[in-house]
Amino acid sequence: MLSAEEISNPKPSPDIFIKCGKKLDIDASECVVIEDSVAGIKAAKEAKMKCIAVLSGITTRIEISAIKPDLIIHSLTEKDKILKFVL
Repeated sequence: MLSAEEISNPKPSPDIFIKCGKKLDIDASECVVIEDSVAGIKAAKEAKMKCIAVLSGITTRIEISAIKPDLIIHSLTEKDKILKFVL
């Protein structure tokens, strides 16, 4: 677990995701980030990690799509889509 206090630069900087991957000793290409914010999606993509974007109502599908997440879902209850993507 990491918090914003443990990194120098907040999202959209990829620092928190990079540090998390290193802490877990996992290559960025093997990581999947689940995010609901533009800054978070940008950070995940900059960290070279896969990203599942959850439409939370704050940001439109058009805004999210422009950042090119690997998968867009409406809710975390879409388990089949998430598992199919991750596996």
